[in-house]
Amino acid sequence: MRIRTDRIFGIFLISLPFFLFFLFSLNGCGETSLDTILYLPFNPYKMSVFLDEKQQPIDNIAIINSGDTIRPYFLNSRSERDSDVTGFQVFLQTADRAIRKERLVYTFTRPASPMTEDAAAAATEITGPYWTENIPVFVPVRSVELPAFILPETLGAGQYSMLFQVVGKDGVVLSSTEKPFHFLADAHFVVKDPQVYLPGEPDMHIATADTHILLTVPVVWDERLDPYIVWYEGSKEFGAGKVSEGANRIVWTVPKLTGFKNISAEVFPFQPFEGSRKASGITGTISIPIMVKKAESGYFDAAPDESVH
Repeated sequence: MRIRTDRIFGIFLISLPFFLFFLFSLNGCGETSLDTILYLPFNPYKMSVFLDEKQQPIDNIAIINSGDTIRPYFLNSRSERDSDVTGFQVFLQTADRAIRKERLVYTFTRPASPMTEDAAAAATEITGPYWTENIPVFVPVRSVELPAFILPETLGAGQYSMLFQVVGKDGVVLSSTEKPFHFLADAHFVVKDPQVYLPGEPDMHIATADTHILLTVPVVWDERLDPYIVWYEGSKEFGAGKVSEGANRIVWTVPKLTGFKNISAEVFPFQPFEGSRKASGITGTISIPIMVKKAESGYFDAAPDESVH
């Protein structure tokens, strides 16, 4: 079926004024800006944090120790310059979804909206964000990076979530972002790379297809933690359980192929929540070389042809 391009173009020209009118009408309501409308499908106000000691974002490894430096940032760098954004708040949520009373308050300052004398005096006294109930840290809107923070000293080891609320004019919440994490406090937690034990000679380094081999992950932890491990063959999960119950040792059946197979183990300080509340753990990967063993020749296959012609 042929589609006439001139007809489609005509429909587009007729619809364009109505679409623009809709955008500018929303902009005039004072609830959002044109930039916000254009970026809404990408959630322009979504936030995350970078863990300085780990040199990774929290999405890669969500395990935090006492005193770790946590640096918040917008995934869309234009967000903090949006005229609708006045700042953001950070809350802590416990495993049972209770919100702790302390919070961090970031307030953006702009040259066009100078602070009052009282606010300016308060800003000079604040050297960084503190976990309080209502004392803000003032941040120039064009700062290269947002001030970092550490978790409260009174926080015990366990699973938590950071809740980021981006605030607009009149205190309207423009966006909420949840970042789950495991907090160790000062608990000892060491995870080493996976190890493989092949049957046969001690110097054997190649696995034979359709055999069974032992995989292990050495883990050291103290009594405040209850480590949990998940095993993956490529991206397919093939085992999981608590380390205290021996789940860091597993027998794996080598697939029938020639080449390499990646085996990964992700270890968590606690059994992780499911779905969007699942925080990432420490992942180690080992690449195992595999060969398919050739069938041995039988007597008749090996015997010479002695038939008389």
